[in-house]
Amino acid sequence: MNDTATLIKFIDGTGSDQEYEAVRYLRSAVDDLPSLFLEQYKKSKSAGQRASFVYHSMKYARDKEPAFNLGVIALSDRSKKVKYRACMLLSYSLNKNALPELEKLRVLETDIRCLADIEATIDSIRSGNSNFFVDRSHTGQIILKIPSV
Repeated sequence: MNDTATLIKFIDGTGSDQEYEAVRYLRSAVDDLPSLFLEQYKKSKSAGQRASFVYHSMKYARDKEPAFNLGVIALSDRSKKVKYRACMLLSYSLNKNALPELEKLRVLETDIRCLADIEATIDSIRSGNSNFFVDRSHTGQIILKIPSV
């Protein structure tokens, strides 16, 4: 299993063993995985696949610009699951450059869950604490876990 195009097909958002094996292989074989995932995200018609590309880019969000850019682009996805993953990625990134887009979406968003995710992301970034995305009451007892596949 080493053809990139074939491996990308296994990244489908199901969480299957094949998906995780494909991601593991790509992480070792591709120099700039976030760029590959950003490119594939733009082509994908499957919300599950798009969410998976965002999810598996999270660990790169602090130091790889394409991963951060993927998060910003995914904020405007039509899928709530993809938007959630985008918010999670941007919360982890702590990159203040996401704030203008988040503030714009905060005004436009009509779905209460998506709005709560956007507000938690803004809080995380402004506070400099990515855990606040999941620890919305700031208890200090909940930690945001980033996939390390």
